[in-house]
Amino acid sequence: FGGNIGSQLLYGAVMAGCLHAYGASGDLLLLGVVANTAASLLGGLSPVPGGVGLWEGTAVAVLTAGGVDPTTATVAVLTHRMLTYYLPPLYGYFGFGWLKKHDTLIAGLIVETGADARRRQRSHFAADVAHGRVFPSVLRPAAY
Repeated sequence: FGGNIGSQLLYGAVMAGCLHAYGASGDLLLLGVVANTAASLLGGLSPVPGGVGLWEGTAVAVLTAGGVDPTTATVAVLTHRMLTYYLPPLYGYFGFGWLKKHDTLIAGLIVETGADARRRQRSHFAADVAHGRVFPSVLRPAAY
């Protein structure tokens, strides 16, 4: 419950920082939180993944209605979106690579690909069939 509210406040603070960086003035934290919340709501309702396009347009419209210059609002929204939506997958990719290289993945997270994964799946399936837990269509009793 509190995590979502905290998330909206943090994203609003990032928006306020972007607005401040481009010279906007006023109650930037309130504007940032309202713009981010409205954009997230409408972006979440859109059929486009991530609300791309609609999110930015809504945020610019809310900021402009709040008294921010349209050019400043546009640049601040695009900077905010770049920092919070487009860059995280990039540094996540490199971070995951570093974790794999240094063998420090979170306990319980097993990443298997290729032949090892297929071999493990076949052996588990064979054991389940042998113990009567799984009935493949050819072995399925007539009562089923």
